[in-house]
Amino acid sequence: MYVVTFYSFKGGVGRTMALVNTSVALARVGRGVLVVDFDLEAPGIPSYSVFQKAMDCKGVVDYVTEYRSMGIAPDARDYISPCDIENNRIWVMPAGCHTRPGYNEALNSIDWQDLYEHRDGYLMFEDLKQQWKQFDGEGFDYVLIDSRTGHTDVGGICTRQLPDAVMVMFLPNDQNIDGLAPIISGIRAENKDRNPKIAIEFCPSNVPDLDDENDILSSQLKRAKKTLKFESESSIINHYSSYDVLAQKAFVLARPNSKLSKQYEKLRSSMVALNYDDPEAARGALKRLPAAYERARRDSHTKAWGAERNETADIVKST
Repeated sequence: MYVVTFYSFKGGVGRTMALVNTSVALARVGRGVLVVDFDLEAPGIPSYSVFQKAMDCKGVVDYVTEYRSMGIAPDARDYISPCDIENNRIWVMPAGCHTRPGYNEALNSIDWQDLYEHRDGYLMFEDLKQQWKQFDGEGFDYVLIDSRTGHTDVGGICTRQLPDAVMVMFLPNDQNIDGLAPIISGIRAENKDRNPKIAIEFCPSNVPDLDDENDILSSQLKRAKKTLKFESESSIINHYSSYDVLAQKAFVLARPNSKLSKQYEKLRSSMVALNYDDPEAARGALKRLPAAYERARRDSHTKAWGAERNETADIVKST
């Protein structure tokens, strides 16, 4: 099971839409996928047409509320709903019945600090991860989590405790770049005492697809890479003008040959490449290794050589 959190510092960057399309693309190639809506204040997953069966179903808020009431972890199967994608199935753990009276009261009654300090909240979520891993005897190949924006306790759960990787979605402006800096620093600090490390991938999103005669985009991406300390992006998702956005359709289904769908497919591939338990990732990595070894040998780069050797060991261990 590989857990990926989709996180953005600000809203309006297309984070949820990217997660929806990536999850559908994974399900279409036969992966078992669970989508978890952890954007508890503004749930959005069941509003997409492919996930409407999960509307008004019990979810994360109900799970935590039951745990606080009973003192033991509930059965996660009671909070996960199946949805059909063409001939494939995908599962959703929604935020909860957010369109019904009582949801806000239940959410606002959760004291996350108290949950962790006095009610073993950390262990509760570790138990939940194990239930995802053992779901119906097989578990999920991928769990994709839609996280709340900004600086929050829930954001910390989603970006530092639960995931194997964090997909950082951002519009490359100063507000998003500077806002992300402490979040990324927090994940890297977590990695000092964690093995395996949380992978961090970056995806500029909702980027205008226009002439850039003043090289503003290039300049902002360069600033983002310097500030957030990354070398390349997983994909660039351009702003896309289509009424299908208002209809909240999955583009990889509704318009599979569109430029936007191809960008989401690139995002899916970049995410899968992080997970050596996925045969697609292992095959791709093995194909790249001979050239990487040769570059390291040619440049007499001992550190790079060691890194490639370790990567080979990780792949062999996973296969």
